[in-house]
Amino acid sequence: MRVALCSVVLVALVATASANMFESMFGGGGQQRQRRGRGGKPKGNDMKVELQLDLTDVYTGTRRDAQLSGKHKICEACKGSGAKGGKTTKCPACKGQGQVNKPMRMGPMMVQMQQPCDQCRGKGVTFKQRCPDCGGGGIVEDNKALTCIVDAGMKDGDELKFDNEASVERPDVLPGDLIFVLRVDQKRSKFKRDEDDPNTLHLVEYISLKESLLGFGHTVKHLDNHQVITTYSGVTQPYQVRKVQGEGMPIRGQGRAGDLLVEHRVRFPNQVTPAQKEKLLKAFGGWPKPKEETTICAAPPCTINVAAA
Repeated sequence: MRVALCSVVLVALVATASANMFESMFGGGGQQRQRRGRGGKPKGNDMKVELQLDLTDVYTGTRRDAQLSGKHKICEACKGSGAKGGKTTKCPACKGQGQVNKPMRMGPMMVQMQQPCDQCRGKGVTFKQRCPDCGGGGIVEDNKALTCIVDAGMKDGDELKFDNEASVERPDVLPGDLIFVLRVDQKRSKFKRDEDDPNTLHLVEYISLKESLLGFGHTVKHLDNHQVITTYSGVTQPYQVRKVQGEGMPIRGQGRAGDLLVEHRVRFPNQVTPAQKEKLLKAFGGWPKPKEETTICAAPPCTINVAAA
C-alpha cells in the first residue's frame, strides 16, 4: 500500500514538473489555452508567408496567384481518418482512448506513464483498409493556388489572411490561418514612399544650371505610365522641393491620392569656356567680389574689419 501511494505521488510530481516546464518554455502559468475550431477540435498554428511586390503593384493594385510547395491538408476522401471510405473501428489496444499506460523506471521504482497508443497513433480508432488517397496518414499534399488581391495603397507589412488554409501536420488538428505578409521593394523605382506618411511619394528630378535660372518644363512618367508635367518659370534653388497635389500614393479605399514631393537637383557644368566665362561676368557682375562678400561666417552675425584685413 505504501509503495503504491509513493508511486501515485511520484506520478503527480512528474506531471507537475512537466507542466511547469512547458509553462516556463511557452509563457504558460495556466493562462495559455489551445485554440478550438469547428466541432471543438483543436486548431493548429497560423502560417505566415511573405509576398514579394514592387512599388508599382501597390500603386495600381494587383492580383497574385500563390501556390505553396510542401503544404498539406486533411484528406477529403477519408476525412482524416486514414481509412478507406472513412470506415473505422475502436482501437482494441487503447479501447478508443488514444492513450495507453506504459511502465517507466523513475529511480528505484517503476511508474505508469500515459503515452499515445502505438497501434492507432493516438487516434483511438483503427481500420482494416488504408485510404488509397493518403495511404492511411489522413493528410495529403495541397496544391491549390490562392489568389491574393492587393488593393491600391496597401503598405509594406500589411497582411492578407486566408482562414483555415495553413498547412496541417496531423489529421486530428484543424488547419490554422494562412497569412501573406506584403513586402514592398522600392529599389527599382525612381519614386520612394515617405516613411512617416505612406500616402506621400518622393521624386528626385535633375535640372540643368540653365533650367534652374530660366525655368523648365519636364514630363515625368508615373508608376502607372500616366504623365505628370512639372514646370516652373522662376529660379529654382538646388535641393528645392515642390509639391504636386494628388500625384502621390492612392489612399486605400478613399478614391483619392496623397501628394508628390519633387526635389530639384541642379547639374552644374564641369567647365566653362573663356567665351562663356566672359558672358557670365557681364551677366553677374565683375570678379573678384568684395572681401566681405567672400568671407565665410561660421556663426552669424559676424563683423569684418576690412581695413585691418
